[in-house]
Amino acid sequence: MSFTRKSQTLVAAWLICLATPSAAAEIEEVLVTASHQPQTLNQIGSAISRIEANELADQTSTYVADLLRNAAGVSVNQSGPLGSLTQVRMRGAEANHTLVMIDGVRVNDISLGSEFNFANLTNADISHVEVLRGPQSARYGSDAIGGVIGIFTRQRESAGWHGGAHFGAGQFNTQDLGARIGFRSNDPKRNWHAHLNVGQLTTDGIDASPIGAELDGFNTTQVSAQARINLTPDASMKMVLRQVNTESEGDKQDFDFPTTATQGLIVDADERVDGQQQHLYLSYDHKIGAWAHHAALTQSQNSTDYLVDGTATSGLRGERLLLDLQTTRRIDGGNAERSFNMGLQSEQRDFENIYAGFSAANYTADDSQNSVFAEYLVDYAQTSLALSLRRDWNQRFANATTARGSVSHVLLRSAASQSRLRLSFSQGITNPGFFELFGFIPSTFIGNPELKPEQSTSYDLGWSQSWESEFAGSAAQWDFDFTYFSADLQNEIATVYDANFMSQPINLETDSDRSGIEVVGNLVIGTTWQLAIAYTRLTAEENGVEEVRRPKHSGQVRLSRDFADSKGRASIQFLHNGRRTDNEFIYATAATRVNLQPYTLTNIGISYDLRPDLTLTGRVDNLTDTKYQQVFGYNSPGRYVSFGAKLNLD
Repeated sequence: MSFTRKSQTLVAAWLICLATPSAAAEIEEVLVTASHQPQTLNQIGSAISRIEANELADQTSTYVADLLRNAAGVSVNQSGPLGSLTQVRMRGAEANHTLVMIDGVRVNDISLGSEFNFANLTNADISHVEVLRGPQSARYGSDAIGGVIGIFTRQRESAGWHGGAHFGAGQFNTQDLGARIGFRSNDPKRNWHAHLNVGQLTTDGIDASPIGAELDGFNTTQVSAQARINLTPDASMKMVLRQVNTESEGDKQDFDFPTTATQGLIVDADERVDGQQQHLYLSYDHKIGAWAHHAALTQSQNSTDYLVDGTATSGLRGERLLLDLQTTRRIDGGNAERSFNMGLQSEQRDFENIYAGFSAANYTADDSQNSVFAEYLVDYAQTSLALSLRRDWNQRFANATTARGSVSHVLLRSAASQSRLRLSFSQGITNPGFFELFGFIPSTFIGNPELKPEQSTSYDLGWSQSWESEFAGSAAQWDFDFTYFSADLQNEIATVYDANFMSQPINLETDSDRSGIEVVGNLVIGTTWQLAIAYTRLTAEENGVEEVRRPKHSGQVRLSRDFADSKGRASIQFLHNGRRTDNEFIYATAATRVNLQPYTLTNIGISYDLRPDLTLTGRVDNLTDTKYQQVFGYNSPGRYVSFGAKLNLD
């Protein structure tokens, strides 16, 4: 997978955040997540957003998840302090319905229900993030009911050595350190490049329990490396390595017997979750005439250990081996450009459940899946079409066929304005996770091997408009994007409890309906002022009952100003999450649901280029020290002050 870096272009309305203003507004964004080849935004019929590298540089936020909070159609839930389970839901879908890829590598953890924990992803050395909303299984297979988040690290274009470092510090004794080094050759016959990035974050944290008094810390070390060599002008090989180690302290939910006054609540305990991720990606690309062939092998290993009072009590292991073979044919000529892609994938998954002291809970399981897929793209002067079809043969489940179609049509284009319509229809599937199928925790959870895959059908309709005018005596660029979406989820997997509080997952017989609107706007005034807004109105119900942790109303407003000849930038953001419901497990009450109150956070940030290669940053999150809960029973950070420095030796 390749991508094109942004050349200081004016941000489009459908982008998540504000980009650095530039006069080169006519240069179009190029994105790669939506189809098998790079496309400009005007060619993509699905709802897609992109966060740029310069936007990330203005943030001292530690996590990519914090940046995704700005995105329309995306909700983020963090179960307590920094490092605790952080889930991202797109358009009301479940957290394991979002496929996450880093530099083209699938990183969803099959041992955790094929969900990706965003707590383990910092934003060090990231180039940009692409957020593709709506089911994408016709292109990507399972786990893409809600959409796809593509994360891309920096790729240097200039020859020679390059490097950099960053340092961040904040409240709760938080330290964020990182360094990178790389080299790109200038050999025209056999060009190659390689780079290494290392980062470590530690924090004493806050108490996960809102009624406790001890701190729950977090420690993570991340190492990533990439290398690419052009064997010939038409053939290249690429390798990606990624290693992540984490230690996250936490508290327990009080289910002790006999019951206590804090039953069902989060209370202080000496608990810790240790995690490890390893990803290896090898690919070979070869162009022969009008054909482009691609072969890739991905191996991912994940392990999670749960410790109580320093002793391991249980654990999960997962491994994925994925072979991907594709061939693409481009046809240029006539009044349209056409591209056809077809391929096959073969996937093997292995899982192990570990439970100390209870042999019946220790077991291994595996499955396999083979798939064929095809995609056809056609681009006319004003209209672009995309059609995708996929067939999956599963070892454990019924075989599945998924389809996707989209169209993007430019209604009006002039030097000062543009209008565009887009429409997409898509289907998605998510297979049950191994733990849902076979998991076992004595007196707490039992798996269900009869589970069926979840299935979703969705469509969305969008309209975007951009125009130039004068505002307050300065040139202004206005951008606006509106999307309506609707999705129907069948065979939703939910957890039910018996009288003894033993839980088990089942497929619900009723459908889950999700629909809503997404509004994104952007205004750039001259080269100084910028205003961005994003709003989502979401309805997510199962048989008429509201799904948990999905706010009906959410959004953000951010105002930024450049100063000191664009060496500095200051911003203020208002981030809003509306009322949500969550599960309640308190025996003393008859209710099983609880309302989480709406909240609005005020965040301010500032950055300044002390030198061309040295940037200082500062940030205050939750300036007003608002008290709120993202997940019922878990504490959330109050006001948080941080600062940092970034050295760029490219």
